Amino acid sequence: MSGDPFTRNKLAWLEGVQADTTITHFGFRLAFVLVGHLNRQSGEAWPSHATLAAELRATKRGVQKGIDQLVDAGHLAVHSGCGRMVTNRYRMILKRANDGSPIQEEMANSGSSLQTGNGERPFVVDDTKWRTAVPEMANGCSGNGEPRSYRTH
Repeated sequence: MSGDPFTRNKLAWLEGVQADTTITHFGFRLAFVLVGHLNRQSGEAWPSHATLAAELRATKRGVQKGIDQLVDAGHLAVHSGCGRMVTNRYRMILKRANDGSPIQEEMANSGSSLQTGNGERPFVVDDTKWRTAVPEMANGCSGNGEPRSYRTH
């Protein structure tokens, strides 16, 4: 498969989400909308819950449940913003392909950075949980004002 690695990985991620029987129809629609917000350079998307709810014609609580579903299934990592007016950042997790998967092995996440061949930053994240030694305050921020690490399954 040739072409733009960024686009190829977005489509592979959507195929993985679609093939997951634990993801509801709404969860897939949310994944599709999130991919549309993905930044090519950073590999992150940062739409607000209100923006996602408006695009999906859903409630903010429904969007939160859909995000939780994608996180719990291991398809999405969430970096929580500090405070009420700071949006979360989202990274798509391209799961490792298995024998029955239509995703080619070289496109799958092998636990290290995906090599795109042109110096472009990959948008996938390995499924390692990131930890921080900095204590967190009740609002999800660390004591030094930095947001906490990505939340994964």
